[in-house]
Amino acid sequence: MNDFNRYLFIKGFVAEVLKRIDLVCAREESDAEKFRVLGCRNVLRTGNMKYDSIKINIGKFDKKPLFSENDLVFVAGSTRENEEKIVISVYNKLLLSFKNLKLVIAPRYPQRCSEVEKELIKSNILYARKSCLNTFTISDKQCLLVDTIGELVDMYFYATVVFIGGSLFKGA
Repeated sequence: MNDFNRYLFIKGFVAEVLKRIDLVCAREESDAEKFRVLGCRNVLRTGNMKYDSIKINIGKFDKKPLFSENDLVFVAGSTRENEEKIVISVYNKLLLSFKNLKLVIAPRYPQRCSEVEKELIKSNILYARKSCLNTFTISDKQCLLVDTIGELVDMYFYATVVFIGGSLFKGA
């Protein structure tokens, strides 16, 4: 029995709970319809608010570019343990053909940044931590290590190519 069928089994109780909610925002229309079936009166299909918000933030980058307009930017976001080593290896190979390639690494858990720093140092990659950036550009660095919360979505704006972490290893 899937989760939705379990909720249908106790639909009366769920409907009473949902009556107390002013608005449910559902990513997909199929999800919205499930809430309606369960008795929710006000359901809005929003799409994927995390990734759709990238479009909303575009205007704020006009004044503060992190990269030069000629840079290509490889963003590796939400990376997990062992993925950064692979990303750095791929970056070094790509750098042979694309001298203007910059790397942005944003570990899923910022407390892992020290581990990532060790890999960057071992690979002789010049980097800056986002929290320590004292200028608006990283022109003298190859890599930006995002050690802050809530800024990854902003990094996607700059991306030429994106890798989303958690996809290389089973159970990541």
